[in-house]
Amino acid sequence: MVKWSELSLGRFKILATRLTQCELQEVTENDTELKKEVAIHAMTNNTTDYLMNYFSDWTKLLRATAWLIRFKFYCRQRYLNHQVQCRTGDLTLSELKIASNVILVNVQSTYFKDEIIKLKKDTPVKKDSRIASLNPVLDNELIRAKGRLSTSNHDEYPIILPDNHHVTSLIVRFYHENQGHVGRQQVLAATRMKYWILKGPSLVKKVIGCCIPCKRQHRPLCVQQMAPLLDEQIIADKPPFTFVGIDYFGPLLRRWWKQVQYLANVFWRRWIREYLPTLQMRPKWQRPNTDIRKGDIVLVAEVNVQRGQWPLGRVTEVKVGRDGHVRSCVVKTHKSELVRPITKLCLLEGSDL
Repeated sequence: MVKWSELSLGRFKILATRLTQCELQEVTENDTELKKEVAIHAMTNNTTDYLMNYFSDWTKLLRATAWLIRFKFYCRQRYLNHQVQCRTGDLTLSELKIASNVILVNVQSTYFKDEIIKLKKDTPVKKDSRIASLNPVLDNELIRAKGRLSTSNHDEYPIILPDNHHVTSLIVRFYHENQGHVGRQQVLAATRMKYWILKGPSLVKKVIGCCIPCKRQHRPLCVQQMAPLLDEQIIADKPPFTFVGIDYFGPLLRRWWKQVQYLANVFWRRWIREYLPTLQMRPKWQRPNTDIRKGDIVLVAEVNVQRGQWPLGRVTEVKVGRDGHVRSCVVKTHKSELVRPITKLCLLEGSDL
């Protein structure tokens, strides 16, 4: 039996209805109302775009597209009496490959329209094209980077993909997770075995930077610019009896205290002249950083607890220091609410507030 449960039933019916309408229009090629056919094709493109942006996982997108293509053939066979083969059972490798090509052709047709027109006419792309240096070739409606390679098997040429498309990010994330959350160079090398992504290093860095498991393991604790000095640290303390008018110690102790006060004054003069200027510089934490905000998701660092077991929490309240920066937060975990300085917090996901 076909596993329709991989897509929500309601959404699947909507997509299936659109596909069925598309097929019905394609059958009547001599129909004089050609405008309907154009409108149906636009709806199909919108359906494909919706499907690509709906999923956040490359494997799930592939399988959903493959099920949709199978359902398309089922509708043709069941309702239009077309002599087409309709598979049953689990998805096959060939069906997943077809689904992948359908998705990638759609992506390229959105970003490389002019290049596709040129390549279909067997003419080189424009010199100012983003893919001109890759010596692109068109193979089964897919643009591939021939580059300086010389081989008769076009499948060895990597498929060119734009860097600013949701599907490209899903592919990079798939390789990053499939390789065991490795670093940038390994992910980039793995993707280039099959795809050539424009501005690939930048996209790989962006995708890895958004990976939550990698943040939990490697992201540093929060820091903020070193706070300014307190008034008590730069102003000498007041001597005894400044604000009290009664002396209970008598003249002996008073003379003794004057000597102590003299030495204290000498100390404070040297402190202000010699040591205080050295505190003017910030040896670290020199630049202000983005403050933690209410609603942010953080890890709470705990002493003698492995990083992988640090509790996850949400910031419910922030406490601002005298310099206007957040210095501590109230964090709600699954057990309780805690007050922690930002140096004991690791920001995982910022809020959209």
